[in-house]
Amino acid sequence: MNIFDFLGAALPKANANHPEEKCCENGIEVDKVKIYVINRDLSNEKRFGGHIDLILPEMGLIGYYPEDSTTSTSSLVFGSNNKGRLYVGDSWNGYGHTVDFSSKKALICELWVCPEDARKMEKQAREIQNDPGIYTAAGGNCATVGCTILSKGGVMNGEISSIDNPRNLIDELRNNYGATCRKGYTYIDREKSTKDKLEIRISYR
Repeated sequence: MNIFDFLGAALPKANANHPEEKCCENGIEVDKVKIYVINRDLSNEKRFGGHIDLILPEMGLIGYYPEDSTTSTSSLVFGSNNKGRLYVGDSWNGYGHTVDFSSKKALICELWVCPEDARKMEKQAREIQNDPGIYTAAGGNCATVGCTILSKGGVMNGEISSIDNPRNLIDELRNNYGATCRKGYTYIDREKSTKDKLEIRISYR
């Protein structure tokens, strides 16, 4: 990516996590937008890291799970006929996955990206929603899909440098991409949520 505009002014890279910096899109200076990477279930943090969800500006909360939550452990690991599903908006309801995470403390990481890069992430997420592939615990899980979506917007380079699990994804975002991570809780704003987008409130405590 060319990080210089026609006047020779340096522009921020997509993974430069500085909210005060501006982006240049179509010759216009615009503010960055915030995205979130959420590491659920910190009771499992030291081993695997729980579960990864993302919050993107126009899509709201998204998360990748096995479609059949009753599938055997061997199928989750080796991926035998266990389709994945990217949950967005009301698709979370009725499939065995709750969106009420308010009682579980999570590690919530903030990243600032250019709006165009956020749109690229959302486009990639929609493509995965339409063709979610096979869920596998090794190499085809929530962290793998999170990395794929983030990489489309210039955050991460297409892969997790170690084993694909939530803890390693978060560590990489912290160490290499300047993510700010704090423990807290997420709540659904029912009044502002729509069929296609769950608006999430965040509380750090």
